[in-house]
Amino acid sequence: MATVACGATYTATTDTGIASTWTGPEEPEGAPSAQIDATTAQALTEARRAAGEAAAQAGFLDTGVQELKGGIGQLSSRSGEIIDGAAQLHDGAEQLNQGLIQLQAGTGQLGNGATQVADGVAQAVEQVQAVAVIQSQVLGAMDQADKELARSQDPDIVNLRGQLKELRTQAEQFGIDGELADKLDQLRSGSREVANQLAVPGYGYHDGIYKAAQGAKQLSEATGELDSVAKQATDGIGQLDRGATKIADMSTKNQDAVAGVRRALPRTSATPAASTSGNNTDDAAPAERGSLPPLYAVLIAAATLLGATLTRINAKKDWWQVLAISTTATVTYAILAGTATAAGVVQAWVLLTVAAYGATAGTQWARRALGPAVGMPLIFATVAVQIGVVTWAWKQSTAVELSRGWEIVNALMPVNYPALGLSTLGNDGPVAPMLLSLAVVGVLAVCTVVGNGLSQRAALRDTRVALPKSELESEEA
Repeated sequence: MATVACGATYTATTDTGIASTWTGPEEPEGAPSAQIDATTAQALTEARRAAGEAAAQAGFLDTGVQELKGGIGQLSSRSGEIIDGAAQLHDGAEQLNQGLIQLQAGTGQLGNGATQVADGVAQAVEQVQAVAVIQSQVLGAMDQADKELARSQDPDIVNLRGQLKELRTQAEQFGIDGELADKLDQLRSGSREVANQLAVPGYGYHDGIYKAAQGAKQLSEATGELDSVAKQATDGIGQLDRGATKIADMSTKNQDAVAGVRRALPRTSATPAASTSGNNTDDAAPAERGSLPPLYAVLIAAATLLGATLTRINAKKDWWQVLAISTTATVTYAILAGTATAAGVVQAWVLLTVAAYGATAGTQWARRALGPAVGMPLIFATVAVQIGVVTWAWKQSTAVELSRGWEIVNALMPVNYPALGLSTLGNDGPVAPMLLSLAVVGVLAVCTVVGNGLSQRAALRDTRVALPKSELESEEA
């Protein structure tokens, strides 16, 4: 079982399944058919050529669709970033809008306060300027009074004039000069300008704040629409991604279907020329190819192993019967293969002979270990199950691609390996399946022969004393 398990493992990890004995993974072909005439072969060649072109186009289509699917998948994977970015942009624009609304309201309140300040400054400046007028009037009155008092020589009047002169000097010092008046005018103008900028439409700051607030509002509305559109776009991208996935699946199924068509077209033993025109110097003669229907290989292998097993119904060692069975099976193979070469026939004979002797030794081993009553029915049941599973698996492989699971189950059946080698030889298959067949069949034969020999020696050693001499000699014979 370890040998068969190793063969199954090798089959599961490489392209050495059933179909590999007559076709390759790059250009799948149907299993060879038993009866194909020249006309049918020509039609099959044309059909296979068309199927090959369809397979190439399907491959290009599948490659393009897979690239499209990958691009849309990347876009779909980043759609969340688009939504988050649009949402953040909308939140920022909304905050800006609210901030400018508050700024506009604050500017209005500040404008009202600035207007009140400007009005107060204007009143204060006007009052200060009125003081200057009053000063001029007071100084004029003092000068007029001094002229009138100058006519009198009364000492009290003279003293009064001195006091009036001092008072006039103080009044002159209280006056407002031109520089201070200019600064007061600038203060009044500046405070009014600030008030106008803050409160009066048409001024730059007031209109700028208003326009900024309007722009922020429009920006908030636009980013809100962008956020909504981004969500809709994300939904659309999701639908597009799902659609691309369906298209990719359809493309893959289409490629599989084309491959199935190619596998359904039987392979012929000869490839007819593309044209029969005598003027075409590029016409090629039909190339002979091996063509052994796979089920024929299974039947030959099954019949060989079943016949070898039947030779052990009794305990006699008629090894010539095993040789006759393998030779008959080889002749049958040579007849059915059609284009079999001498080297191929020899390889088939070696393969079948080794398999037959291995089956014979295994049967005799089971008969001795379990007894005829149990061992033989168990052996025949095991062979029957193997033949049934292998025949079904090979029949399926002639029309469709067998699943990996069934390939492994089939590879666990010892009957599969002689059939694998015969099909490879009969269909000019690659070397790997043939080597696998020879390796498994050879190791199984060695193990069963050695095991049978050891079992026989042990049985003889245990019964040598108990058996009469005549029976002992018969057993050894």
